[in-house]
Amino acid sequence: MTSNPDWLDEIDRELSRLREAEARLYYDADCGAALDAKALSEIARQRHAILTDPSLTREADALARDDAPATRRKAQLLTLNALAARLDDDETLAALRLELDRTQRSMGREMRTTDGLRRYLGATEKCARESIRIANAIARREGFEGYPSAKLACQELSPGGLMRTLADAHVAFASECRSAIAGIDAGAMTEGQLDRAVTAAQTPDGDGFPTDGKVAAVRTTLALAGFDFDRLPIKTEERELPYPGAVHTLKIGADMRIVIDGNKGGFTSYALLFHEVGHAVYYAYCPDSTLLLDNRIGREGLAEMWARLVETQEWLRTIARLNEGAICELLDRQRRFHGYMMMTFVRDALFELAVYREPDADFAAIWRRVTADCLGVDDTTGTYTQFIFLYPMDIKDYVYAHLIGESVLADLAGRFEGSVLRDGVVEFLGERYYRQGNAAPWHERIPAFSRARQ
Repeated sequence: MTSNPDWLDEIDRELSRLREAEARLYYDADCGAALDAKALSEIARQRHAILTDPSLTREADALARDDAPATRRKAQLLTLNALAARLDDDETLAALRLELDRTQRSMGREMRTTDGLRRYLGATEKCARESIRIANAIARREGFEGYPSAKLACQELSPGGLMRTLADAHVAFASECRSAIAGIDAGAMTEGQLDRAVTAAQTPDGDGFPTDGKVAAVRTTLALAGFDFDRLPIKTEERELPYPGAVHTLKIGADMRIVIDGNKGGFTSYALLFHEVGHAVYYAYCPDSTLLLDNRIGREGLAEMWARLVETQEWLRTIARLNEGAICELLDRQRRFHGYMMMTFVRDALFELAVYREPDADFAAIWRRVTADCLGVDDTTGTYTQFIFLYPMDIKDYVYAHLIGESVLADLAGRFEGSVLRDGVVEFLGERYYRQGNAAPWHERIPAFSRARQ
């Protein structure tokens, strides 16, 4: 290897090739093929070999002092990608997380009951604690206090910035959360049971969201916002899926496939589709560079803006054609629902930070404490979330994503005189938020998050 921008671009192209190959495999699976686990494993092996090459950090550090700002930034991002690979690709740690995933899959139905969830947590507790200890040890070898601070560094965030964001969300959403829970015997429910109860109580009713009208709603929305959907390199396909939908980026800027479950209608399915549309539009504009893609938080937040769009009075009146009474009822329910979901994300994030600080502590006791603080609920089930052990340090991303979505939507409304369905909106999004990708971190491009990494 030599310290020159050409080497950096070659690394970027190879990472992009692997990303595209991976996307093709998942797309084929959504189209009915068997998911090729062997091919996915080989892609992961090749990516790991690139990012953990001992000479990579030295070469990237040299390029981080290059005169060209674009080269310096890509070198910095490559270093962060390499750190993430060293943190999460340890063989022993990967085996523990795989065991947790296998146990969840085998006990999935059973976990919907309180007793079943207790059995799952009992069966996986030793594995979960060991995965925390190993992750912390790896992070300390890298010079960090523990795994959370190391993972945040990979995303150019800090523990202090995260705690401020969680505290701000607590103030903003706690009241609506308690309204959503009112009348539900929440203390006797596991996390999943309470989620289902609140979702059932707050899901909007009414017409305006037919199963066969989702794609037409996307076309009309984009047309009003100044863009012909057919000019974008995006295809929408309906399949029978076990989840609402996904975007498969076969080639950034050239070939994005939105695959949606064609059997679902209702407001929630529209919001989920528009979230996926947000991902696809981002990939239509962003740089064709894996290194310059926004990190997961940035991408999810920019996509979530499109889901928030369908909750504006303008969209509900113009596209869904709801009357004023129906609009007010839907938005009231959505405020309560978002309040509840945001406070559960805050609660789960605080729980995760606590168990990484105290891997030998009583997990159920920590969970009971943070649930009382965040939801105002005394959880007497003796259970706790299993998500954080399967997807470490990902739950906080949903807090950021919602806040980013709201911030970008407010920016649009301010710049376009209160309307987000007018000519120029899509092009403005492309220029302001998409085209440069991660050449500047998302929290520098969105003023509401200028404190995010401090």
